[in-house]
Amino acid sequence: MKKIITIFLLISIISCTKNTTQLKMTEGSENNFYVKSTVELNQQFGERVIDMKIAMIIGFKEIVSSVSKDGHTTTVYFTDVEFDIADSVMQDESFAGMSKEEIEEEIDLRIAQFLAEAKEIPFVITYNNQGEVASLKNFGKIAELVSSEETIYDTFLKDTFVGADMATLLALRYKFIPENNEAVGNSWEKTETISLPYEIQITTKYKITESNDEYKIISSTSTKSVEDSQVDKDMVLNGNIETYGTIKVSATTNQVIEAEIIQISDTVVKANAGLTNIEIPIKMKDHKIFSKQRPQL
Repeated sequence: MKKIITIFLLISIISCTKNTTQLKMTEGSENNFYVKSTVELNQQFGERVIDMKIAMIIGFKEIVSSVSKDGHTTTVYFTDVEFDIADSVMQDESFAGMSKEEIEEEIDLRIAQFLAEAKEIPFVITYNNQGEVASLKNFGKIAELVSSEETIYDTFLKDTFVGADMATLLALRYKFIPENNEAVGNSWEKTETISLPYEIQITTKYKITESNDEYKIISSTSTKSVEDSQVDKDMVLNGNIETYGTIKVSATTNQVIEAEIIQISDTVVKANAGLTNIEIPIKMKDHKIFSKQRPQL
């Protein structure tokens, strides 16, 4: 079950398309921003139905440490972390016998300990001019701060903060960039297949709805069709995923200033459990907000 949850959280942060417009970054520039994500998950496993809602806010300080003709490198620090996952982790046996209030206190304590140490570890991401991650540094040091326990909480923390997943989440701010200086009303679309190693086909449609000297407003919609994609040696995924949102892009840097993206999926995982083949229906809604002001959890 944890593996399936991990798969869908990963799908939700990697669903983005390539672009051709170069980023215009300035060495030494500093950005402070927040990412808020609210994931609602409904999963039916035989007679058992699992309903989860996981909300999180992560704050970052990002400094552009170098710029070259091929891209730029940023040094990033965590500045803020807040989770609301008490209802979900109450289903985990490691919290058995604890009230919701006690679980919230325990989670707050763990997060405070993690953030106190993680704030002291800058991690380094190098992007190419299309906003794609080229290299990572120091994620191993952050990974060492995360518990190796297999609770829902610790699994979620690892999936959120460790390695390429976090870098991909940050790279979303570079993914909604117009190909050219399109006028208001102009639109375009892209289709690609991403291997994770399972394949997801993505068609994204973009439209410029507002433009001035400071920013562009872009609407974004995409549909993803998944058919018999291998997600594990004993699991295949089928279904459809729809994403829509509004993105505000800087007219000078082509970097996302703020965005709101909603993803809705209706899928089925087919699993081979020994001599039995089972189907696991999963419905998920993932609501993400990128902003310079701290949103409310």
